[in-house]
Amino acid sequence: MDAMQKNFIKTFRQFDEIFKGNQFVSNWFNDFDNCLWSVVGNSTDAEILEVYGNMRIHLNEQIQYFLDKD
Repeated sequence: MDAMQKNFIKTFRQFDEIFKGNQFVSNWFNDFDNCLWSVVGNSTDAEILEVYGNMRIHLNEQIQYFLDKD
């Protein structure tokens, strides 16, 4: 997100075109979201649920902006 803001990148497509990584950034977001979902879904620890649940909420708030544009 910092690199996207620093370089005035508005879409994942622009990010992928500029940085030419081995994978698409949108795929990375999806993988990370799935990992967070797995942690939250397999725990009953209140602290883990809060920390990782909030991380997942924040990730999805961030990604929504770009999905609307892509």
